[in-house]
Amino acid sequence: MAIRNTPAAPRSPRRPPVATAPARAAPPPDEAETPPDFTESERRHAMIADAAYFRAAARGFAAGHETEDWLDAEREIDDRLFSGDIGLS
Repeated sequence: MAIRNTPAAPRSPRRPPVATAPARAAPPPDEAETPPDFTESERRHAMIADAAYFRAAARGFAAGHETEDWLDAEREIDDRLFSGDIGLS
């Protein structure tokens, strides 16, 4: 049996390389964008999240105690904020 030699499908032309913008140097520190300040609520939330994380880490991240960790951390942070032990600024 003879193998028929059929022409291959026409190839699409190669695309030229995409031009990329030259790398920009980092702006000087005084011109760099600074992140917006956290609100008091966001700072409190971040403190609670950190405290809850450390509580979970201390128990080896055993599942089923997430809410307890959060509520205990919330109580701890609120007590420390109220007593003036820590501040939000």
